[in-house]
Amino acid sequence: SSGINAEYGYLVGLGLGDVKDITVKGLEVVRSCDQVFLEAYTSLLISSETSELESYYNKKIQIADREVVESGCECILGPAKEHNVAFLVVGDPLGATTHTDLILRAVERGIPYKVKEIDWTKMVRGQKVYEPPQYMSVNTAVQQILEHLKEKGDEDGDVLSEDSLAVGVARLGSDKQTIISGTLKQLADTEFGEPLHSLCIVGKLHALEADMLRHFAVDKSVIPVL
Repeated sequence: SSGINAEYGYLVGLGLGDVKDITVKGLEVVRSCDQVFLEAYTSLLISSETSELESYYNKKIQIADREVVESGCECILGPAKEHNVAFLVVGDPLGATTHTDLILRAVERGIPYKVKEIDWTKMVRGQKVYEPPQYMSVNTAVQQILEHLKEKGDEDGDVLSEDSLAVGVARLGSDKQTIISGTLKQLADTEFGEPLHSLCIVGKLHALEADMLRHFAVDKSVIPVL
């Protein structure tokens, strides 16, 4: 969506896939703004580079990394006092507390403003150096769950086990999206490719939901016939 409308500022969600996933209203907002910033560390646009965004929006885009967003935001909030400024976020514009904090900072300044990981070794030396963004994969998430179950033994067995059904999703909404269902044990060894990934644990199924999971299953026999 186009996010929160302010007199001089806009928080704009871009969707997850490519440059054309933005809403019509969001696109109109971006093209109307004097300055455009792209938040570039909590997520990434799966199928489009910054240059493609600039070409499609017909706007110069300034990259806002973690230091820019979290260390005062002056280059974003300053211009918003007098000009139209758009802050672009991949996915949900309020999906991270960092973005909520940006709005609160704007409010504190009287502006109606509608994870690169830190290298801690260098931080203790007074150097603000950020490592490249890292994104959890379906495989890592499943492996962590299975390790937890192994440590707990039968304690959580009635809730979750290696035979519990789940769905792994990668690059949803793009031309390269992948959806695979199966048991946790099966998904642990399934290749999902590049980010972004999501993992959904399956609860009680309706018959149609079971049919749909079977369509994407590693092994159709593990999906119950309801």
